[in-house]
Amino acid sequence: MKSIYFFILFFVFLFSNALQSQTATDAFRFSQFDPLGSGRNLGVGNSMYSIGADLSAIGNNPAGIGAYWRSEFMGSMDVTWNPYESRLKGDSSIRQSSGSYDYWRMPNLGFVITHQPVNSDFQTSNWAIGYNRVAEYAQEVQFSGYTQGSITDSWSENSFGRDTNQLGFDEALAYSSGAIYDLDDDDV
Repeated sequence: MKSIYFFILFFVFLFSNALQSQTATDAFRFSQFDPLGSGRNLGVGNSMYSIGADLSAIGNNPAGIGAYWRSEFMGSMDVTWNPYESRLKGDSSIRQSSGSYDYWRMPNLGFVITHQPVNSDFQTSNWAIGYNRVAEYAQEVQFSGYTQGSITDSWSENSFGRDTNQLGFDEALAYSSGAIYDLDDDDV
């Protein structure tokens, strides 16, 4: 019996180097919490999670549904309008683009069923099923336009007259990878 545990432990350590976890970027992105919840929850500054008696609380504090005395069906909708405007740096004659990024979403939807049993020590028995949106990961950025030159020209212009220790992040990466270089060995 001990040999089986030994072999299991051996294989766990043998294959542990193949295990992968989330990166630091993923950990940061998933740690951001931007709940919407119901209008009641937003009206009190997202504090219904601790107060209870709101279907938004089911995601963070399921004990909050214990404060219900009547059954409830709840759904909320959110409409967002984000205007944007972009133009190329430098030349104001270059065409600019503008518009709006509009979308609607349903932050939560669900119901609570409340039952008040007769001849029992319990005052109520509450059951809830709900859907709560806690974050928005759908992002898309597009850019189109025409400019004189390329990104390497931009890096070269930004690093002109600077020592290699004074370069910005993008310019330093471009210099160390050989995308831009100093022909005369005076300054980049």
